[in-house]
Amino acid sequence: MAARSMGCGVQRLLSILHGHTGPRGWLPSRVSPRRRGASRLPGSTPAAVDPAQPASYPTLSVLASRQPAAFWGPLARDTLVWDTLYHTVWDCDFRSGKIGWFLGGQLNVSGNCWRPHAAWPTH
Repeated sequence: MAARSMGCGVQRLLSILHGHTGPRGWLPSRVSPRRRGASRLPGSTPAAVDPAQPASYPTLSVLASRQPAAFWGPLARDTLVWDTLYHTVWDCDFRSGKIGWFLGGQLNVSGNCWRPHAAWPTH
């Protein structure tokens, strides 16, 4: 079951990165423009992916592991509603156990979960 769920999540991520919406994306095509605007979910591809070169899962995986800030920064900025935007995407030193993601940022996780499904204005 976990593998199936992971596969669905990977497919959804690839759809979003390639700018697709619908059954595998976050916004179905029947969502009104007003509601789509209220959700702040992008209709374009984040800066981490070159739209001229659609990336495969292995390519995205390599980018995420080699350049985590370049991959996850635009994705988090463009798909989540932040109360306070982060100043540093990634600050990790695995040898010392120091792990830091999206430093300085604050968001409402539950709001980011339900907001795409409701016509609710963002700040």
